[in-house]
Amino acid sequence: MKPLNTFLLIAPAALLMLGVFLVPFLLLAVLSLWTLKPGTLSLDTSLTLANYARLFGDTYYLGSLWTTLWMSAVTTLACLILGLPLAQWIVRRAGRAKGLLIGLVISPMVCGALLPTLGLVNLLGPLGVVNGALKSFGLITSSLPLLGRPVGVIVGLVQAFLPQDALNITFTTLAIQQGGKLTLVDTGNGGLLLYGMHRAARPADRTHPLGHGRELYFWSLIVALLVFALVAGVSLYEGIIHILAPVPVVNAKVNYIVLGLSFLFEGSSWLVALKEFRRQKGRQGWFQAVRSSKDPSVYTVLFEDSAAMLGLIVAFVSIAASELLGMPELDGVGSIGIAIILGATAISWRAKARAC
Repeated sequence: MKPLNTFLLIAPAALLMLGVFLVPFLLLAVLSLWTLKPGTLSLDTSLTLANYARLFGDTYYLGSLWTTLWMSAVTTLACLILGLPLAQWIVRRAGRAKGLLIGLVISPMVCGALLPTLGLVNLLGPLGVVNGALKSFGLITSSLPLLGRPVGVIVGLVQAFLPQDALNITFTTLAIQQGGKLTLVDTGNGGLLLYGMHRAARPADRTHPLGHGRELYFWSLIVALLVFALVAGVSLYEGIIHILAPVPVVNAKVNYIVLGLSFLFEGSSWLVALKEFRRQKGRQGWFQAVRSSKDPSVYTVLFEDSAAMLGLIVAFVSIAASELLGMPELDGVGSIGIAIILGATAISWRAKARAC
């Protein structure tokens, strides 16, 4: 692959990582090499490792760092374990039930610190539920100081961050319902094509004296039948369900952001495939080049990326129309449109694979 093609392929993801991760990380790294001037609150901008030497040379700091790391890991894991099923359950609800459940999840975030603190005391305090249950089962005779232990801090952190995690997972799931089917297509056909290219590259043997080149055509056919047809069926089913039981679009801005990023990434891949296909077709016309091409790895990627971009456009239009016109049924119409695009691509792809 040429350097320019490689750059176009990785540029969107690289720019995203540069803005949200690398730049803040570098700023923090530079700040960690500065020190406070003695007796002042101003920074000495000369670079030094004194802060790191003090950190790793003091057992108190090391102990605090280790405690922070393992408590953060436990808190994150607990929020995921509890938040993911809750978010999936909310997503599966319809109509007003979904809005009510989202409101209940948001409510701990807007009621201030007093009620969560009171709930934590009632749960882990000396006269709380946990100590009371342990005493009733005869496991302890006196109350455990749970509030002052790591378990109390972890429970408090989970109590604070669980609603945010559940909402993030909920809105993300709702946002990618349209684009998720296209992502499934990308992942599935890419893996199968790579496997087909690996199989086709095997040397000739006694049973295959002319090599294994036709393996690639076989796996191209499998991609058309299995991946596209399956996802088209799922999209058609979801479209019918959304028309029969329409659900208003929730947080449309997140949908637009996800679709926009998906279009950017798909577009970069499509440009690379288009450039390679144009190089191979030479002076031939587009349709003639597709009919005469014997390299499925090129036109397969071009077909798939074209279908994915059309599907993203249909998803964007259907979501926007659903929001602007107040007709959630249009979201289901968009899913049916995506199913038609994927189905037509699968049929044409199957015909081309058989012709090879």
